[in-house]
Amino acid sequence: MTTPEYAAAPSPQEPKKKPWVRRHKFVTGVAGLAIVGGTIAAASGGEPAEAESKASSSAAKSSESDAKKDDPLSVSSNKTNKPKNDIDLGSVTTDSLGSAQVDVTITNNSSKTSDYWVEVEFLDANGKRIDTGVASENAVAAGQEVDTQAVGIEQVPDGTITAKVLTVDRFATAGS
Repeated sequence: MTTPEYAAAPSPQEPKKKPWVRRHKFVTGVAGLAIVGGTIAAASGGEPAEAESKASSSAAKSSESDAKKDDPLSVSSNKTNKPKNDIDLGSVTTDSLGSAQVDVTITNNSSKTSDYWVEVEFLDANGKRIDTGVASENAVAAGQEVDTQAVGIEQVPDGTITAKVLTVDRFATAGS
């Protein structure tokens, strides 16, 4: 007499893990907006089209263009209360590992609680970029001032190092 053979019971499958993008919606959204904003700024040369049509002389165009080159990029369309006006940088120092860091003061001058994303570049004495850093703060109430830091990851050379704001993005906090 032979023993009947039974098929092995299927092993229970572990639930599938959601993709990283779906688990980190806020980070993905901010990164996506930064990419879109950078692409738009690069395609337009960093200057809004209406600014050129309003300039009445070549001298005015030149000085306006020079000023805009130094303005940080932003995906904000708020022209009367620009996010760049909410940011103040302190002096650049280096941490124990030799990375550049700068104190960032964010003052929410908008009328709503907002989230901020600030990208800073660190420059050597010749104005050459040697590193970048990011500071972010969430749920900064209207009128509130918060202090944070932007820290680079590269070991920077000795000497004079300055910081400049590259991008500032301010978004109304969800639910505010």
